[in-house]
Amino acid sequence: TINLGMIREEGPTAQVSTINYYAGATVNTGITGLQVGAAFDHVQDPQSSMFENNHSKVWSLAGYVGYALTEKLKLNGRYDTIQTDDGDLQSVTLTAQYDLWANVLTRLEGRCDTGERVFGSNQTSNDAFTIAADVIYKF
Repeated sequence: TINLGMIREEGPTAQVSTINYYAGATVNTGITGLQVGAAFDHVQDPQSSMFENNHSKVWSLAGYVGYALTEKLKLNGRYDTIQTDDGDLQSVTLTAQYDLWANVLTRLEGRCDTGERVFGSNQTSNDAFTIAADVIYKF
């Protein structure tokens, strides 16, 4: 599967606009239950406060791998790198997803971020670790 997209958002004046370019691909491998993928985003926002420190260009590249252990249990891994005008961020995310009931899935996710000034200049650390649990109902 290949996805391409572009979103242009106009601001209150003609001089302010945000443009987001996206490309992504997911590939089934020859191994049952194993998928790999990649995504690229580029945001151009010349006069916005959308990002910390008013970045004018931001891009990210991500690699994904997912493996269905059973019909209901899937393990996912993702690596992201995000580049801004004055720093970069690397992120690793591991997720266990379980389809609890019809239309209900649960996720347990761990994420580790490390970067240069991307969390703001007032931060005491450039690292963050997040653990999240989700219960999602799909309509």
